[in-house]
Amino acid sequence: MSAIGPPNFPTTPTVHTPLPPVDGLLTITIPKKAAAEPTVLAVNASMDEEEEKAADASSSSDAPHYTLSLSAPGISASELLVLANGDEGVLKVSGESRRTGARLSKSVRLPRDADATHASVSHVDGLLTITIPKKAASEPRTLTVTGAHEDGEATRAEEGVMV
Repeated sequence: MSAIGPPNFPTTPTVHTPLPPVDGLLTITIPKKAAAEPTVLAVNASMDEEEEKAADASSSSDAPHYTLSLSAPGISASELLVLANGDEGVLKVSGESRRTGARLSKSVRLPRDADATHASVSHVDGLLTITIPKKAASEPRTLTVTGAHEDGEATRAEEGVMV
């Protein structure tokens, strides 16, 4: 009996020998990126003037960042842990007060264009404010598609744009 589970993917790219061309079939092999370690974000006990302006301006949809506000009463800035995992697009906030025993544990899924590794965190009067900048729009890349002649020689067939 075989175990049912996710397939085992190679962690290193594999090199395949060229196959004879088949009409309408295109094989693209892209190696997987290694999983990145979560980034620990430092929690500041005060808010800068720039962060205050950013928090006030975050209501517009064309703002260059996202702002997340969480209530964390009774928990000091030194007792909070904020982890940003850019690969998964998840921001995790946790903490426990030594004095009152209050606990906080939240996980938030971020939009694709959020750059969580460059986020700034401030904790003022029990309010945790996380400002997450947006990533720059990615440029389309041009990929060259090659085809093979009957004699086995590869030639440049056409160019395509990958977004």
